[in-house]
Amino acid sequence: MSTARYLSAGEYDRLSAMTRLLVQKCGGPSCASEITRVDAPRLSRYGAPHEPVFAPVDVIRDLEEFLGDPIVTRGLALMAGFTLTPIRVQAGTEHILEAGGAVTSAMASISAGIMHRLSDGELDEAERRATLVDVDTAFELLARLRAKVSPEGSR
Repeated sequence: MSTARYLSAGEYDRLSAMTRLLVQKCGGPSCASEITRVDAPRLSRYGAPHEPVFAPVDVIRDLEEFLGDPIVTRGLALMAGFTLTPIRVQAGTEHILEAGGAVTSAMASISAGIMHRLSDGELDEAERRATLVDVDTAFELLARLRAKVSPEGSR
């Protein structure tokens, strides 16, 4: 069996850290073991630094669903150079034109917000956070529009 790995040791440590955080937010290993198929000692091991074992995807999914926060999934997306955007679609409640209008409005709001926040020539930390909230909202609206337009829904 090969021990060769593709990612750096730091990347694997980040995976363990994300798993550790997820388990902690689920109430710790004992509580988390009641949510999924894995016992507490193994859950602890999945989050231990420099351990060569990682939580299976079904275990991660169980815990993230219970918590309502995709901590590991979001982290994996970021590690791969992607962003994870929630899709909050309520079937049949919004027409495609309404969804498209919401995207247009959000984009105009982002532009206006950035222009206002840059009136002094810089973005401070609070202004950066406000801009990120606006951008995240636009991403969600775009994802909702995509789900409405796509024949397979929100893939």
